[in-house]
Amino acid sequence: MVLAQDEEYMITTEERMMSEPDDVQPTFADCKRFLNLSKIAYVAAKDADSKFKVERVEADLKLLKLHGEIIKGLATDEQARN
Repeated sequence: MVLAQDEEYMITTEERMMSEPDDVQPTFADCKRFLNLSKIAYVAAKDADSKFKVERVEADLKLLKLHGEIIKGLATDEQARN
């Protein structure tokens, strides 16, 4: 029974991997989530470089937010033209 469940899991995982294109780009939400997870990991690590790494992730989060606002502005501008 356990073996059958493992096989079903593997098939499902393989099917998901095969159905997704190789060039899938992460969404803004994905990027934000990854950056926040990185920040948590760096804070938890508490090594010599952790403060610098946290500051860099925070800067990346600000850039990501700005990028999102620019994209929204471009989309709004494009809709206004049409």
